[in-house]
Amino acid sequence: MATLLLMTAILSPASSALAGENSNRDILKSDFSNGIPRHPIRSQGAEAQPTQVIPVPAIEASTENWRSPENEVKLGKFLALQLEQSQKFIRDPLANGYVNSITQKLAGGCDAPFPISVQILEADNINAVALPGGSVYISSGLVSATEDEAELAAAIAHQIAHTCAHQFVRGVSSKDFKKAAMRPMLIVDGSKFPPEFSGPIDFFLPPLTQDFPAQFEAEADQLALQYLYKAGYDPGALLTFFARLNALEKTNSGALSEPFGSHLQTPGRIHRTKKNVRALPRKEQYIVNSSEFDVVKARLLVLVAHRRKVNRVPASKQLNR
Repeated sequence: MATLLLMTAILSPASSALAGENSNRDILKSDFSNGIPRHPIRSQGAEAQPTQVIPVPAIEASTENWRSPENEVKLGKFLALQLEQSQKFIRDPLANGYVNSITQKLAGGCDAPFPISVQILEADNINAVALPGGSVYISSGLVSATEDEAELAAAIAHQIAHTCAHQFVRGVSSKDFKKAAMRPMLIVDGSKFPPEFSGPIDFFLPPLTQDFPAQFEAEADQLALQYLYKAGYDPGALLTFFARLNALEKTNSGALSEPFGSHLQTPGRIHRTKKNVRALPRKEQYIVNSSEFDVVKARLLVLVAHRRKVNRVPASKQLNR
């Protein structure tokens, strides 16, 4: 927490400079939700994981049809089941409702043939997963690392772009696509079987769901700017988010997940994004921040801290383990 507060003071001037001439960082009220309903913060104890067999989706055998939106959705649901059985989630209706209100406004610019949804993973590090077919996941650590609503929207817009642009099916062969779908799994009390899938989620999610090649990252950056601009957000927020990630990588290498660290925001990427921001027609005002963002960000910190307190193992028991 102290690191993030210190970063806010350090990054504010540099972030404004990075945003370029088309950025107006005046704080405006978000038009989402007409105020946040009051929800009590409830205990988020570890949920019991039922025994479940995850079925293999029926993927079209025809070479012509395997990239269809229907197949994307089928594979995405299959991968989402695996991920959701092995990860902890923020189950707070206020936080999820707020994140999805941003998501739906951004998704209006992508014209996808399937619905887009975002869920919040409970994780300290900065991470995100974009599955084919519209399912996107961001970590609570990513939300905590953003400075305002526009930066959070920029992070979400980039992930939405990966799925809206069908990058997974464009980046793999028909054989690899079908191989990704042929992984039936049995979940028993949160443990994965067969044994080869007993590792962390990164080991059995296909690489392209987390670590896209440079050309796809560039495309997602460009599309994210368009989504932000159309939704009324400051497009320069993508640049300030880049600056925040780079600063975090230098000061705290464990803050970023491996996929984020593997394709950091290089000078070329920042220069290209800055150029694209300046090319957009200037608006007099942009959505930058809202009271909802500040409430949800603080709420996530409380929820995660409360979960840790509930699940903490007493020291006496730790010594006997």
